[in-house]
Amino acid sequence: MKTISTFFCGVMFSLNVFAQGAFTDTLNINSISAIYSATSFLFANPDTYEAGYVVPGTEPGQEANTTIFVSGFWMGGMDQLGGLHVAAQTYRQLGADFFAGPIATDYASAAYTDRYNRVWVVNKATIDEHIANWNTAGYVVPASIADWPGNGNVANGEAQILAPFFDRDANMMYEPEKGDYPIIRGDEAVFILVNDAAETHTETDGDQLGFELHIMAYAYKTVADPVMDYTTFLNIKLINRSVNTYNNFYFGFFADPDLGDYNDDYVGSDSTLASFFAYNGDGADDGFNGYGSHPPAMGFTFLNHPMHMFKYYQNDFSNVGNPLTAEDHYNYLQGKWIDGSFQTYGGNGYGGAVPENYMFPGHPLDTTAWSMLSEELIPKDMRGIGSIRPISFNSGDTACVDIALTATFGPEVLTYGGITCYIPAFNAVEILKQHIADVRTWYDANVDACAIRYEAGDEVMTVEQELLTGARVFPNPASGSLRVEAIDGKTIATIQLIQVNGQVVQTLQPGSASISIIPVEQLPAGLYQVTILFADGTHAAESIVIQ
Repeated sequence: MKTISTFFCGVMFSLNVFAQGAFTDTLNINSISAIYSATSFLFANPDTYEAGYVVPGTEPGQEANTTIFVSGFWMGGMDQLGGLHVAAQTYRQLGADFFAGPIATDYASAAYTDRYNRVWVVNKATIDEHIANWNTAGYVVPASIADWPGNGNVANGEAQILAPFFDRDANMMYEPEKGDYPIIRGDEAVFILVNDAAETHTETDGDQLGFELHIMAYAYKTVADPVMDYTTFLNIKLINRSVNTYNNFYFGFFADPDLGDYNDDYVGSDSTLASFFAYNGDGADDGFNGYGSHPPAMGFTFLNHPMHMFKYYQNDFSNVGNPLTAEDHYNYLQGKWIDGSFQTYGGNGYGGAVPENYMFPGHPLDTTAWSMLSEELIPKDMRGIGSIRPISFNSGDTACVDIALTATFGPEVLTYGGITCYIPAFNAVEILKQHIADVRTWYDANVDACAIRYEAGDEVMTVEQELLTGARVFPNPASGSLRVEAIDGKTIATIQLIQVNGQVVQTLQPGSASISIIPVEQLPAGLYQVTILFADGTHAAESIVIQ
């Protein structure tokens, strides 16, 4: 068990404690097994504090070891008045910024917590069987399909559409008994719903953003494929359900990569691959839970965005150490240190003269390039954060980020730049970069941006989450008027405003426009659903509050 240390008033305490009772499940379909929790606390068991991203080693008789202790999501931006909003997750030892479930009105009801304090796992074989047999007499819908959270409880302020699904009769309702089914990527997928608005942020003390995250982790079952067999994927959909527009909004992926023994790791980055990575820093991994003489390297790759910045930080409380406040986390997302100074080229990245977005970009086998190895820094318990370029994030906007996690073992002998290296720990970096390039090539050829599609035989089902949410509806809450904007080149044919009791109170036909303004000042205050029919025949729905 890894112990995380923190300081209060000059006294050090060792903490193994964080929120108990978070539901967990495992993605376990290829050579990697990974634990996911209902609060998006990735890869460690929140009750036992044991690492759970298992990568089998290569040495005979070796126990299954892990390459990642914990990962999580960071995000932050400035609202219209210049106020900072931040949500981030590391170890949950001091508190939490993310909570299970979608944005809602009542987060405390038993109905809400019972439904959303969980992780949904479904595999392609089960979906294929459902597609073939849903209309067969005596067929029973499997629990993994029956329980899929396709729809939210609109009466509780939840969005009409949550998890992506094929909507056979296009009525916006997930009804697996009528042939609807989950839309996933990969041969097995884990789906998680979280938000940052249910409670006060106690990890960063940052102001809430009002975001909802739809997270799909997935992998592909392969045969003798050393790349995909050791790669898992994350698709993160970010939805701004607040009334705020956030400027200089950053999204980051945090990782504490422990390659077996956590005390002897190095980290580096490659901006051309939009990746950061960890490798063993002293040649052999002989400590606690070590991989021995043949440890892997572990890479984290942004697939659909350029990487804006990568920084490491130390497990201490110096200017290059653990972030504590909202401002600290936001500084790190930007490539700054805790004191507000930019990270710099050379040494340990602090206090130099030349600003540098990507720390340790040099190959460890290139003695002339900047790496932790060439700087002869002490291998230790490393953690890092990579972020994508800043954007403006309007109320009602949706964005998504695709990430690949790839583990690789290096050969015993490798020649790089005329240098022959006999240390697999350093050789693993070169092979890892090749494998990351292969993953990127596969992604570019097979994934349509952030769309989540499902292939059934030769037919590609195109009713998907992105089409079901193909519009922005704002502001929310609304008082004077409501603005509906189609996205992705769509045009609007019909809009209906529906009360919770099902009564249609307004119907508009804007004539294939991309933008429509709906007056709502005369309507009673309460919860409504906006349903949109696009000119191409697809639908969208959004829950809004009229004040």
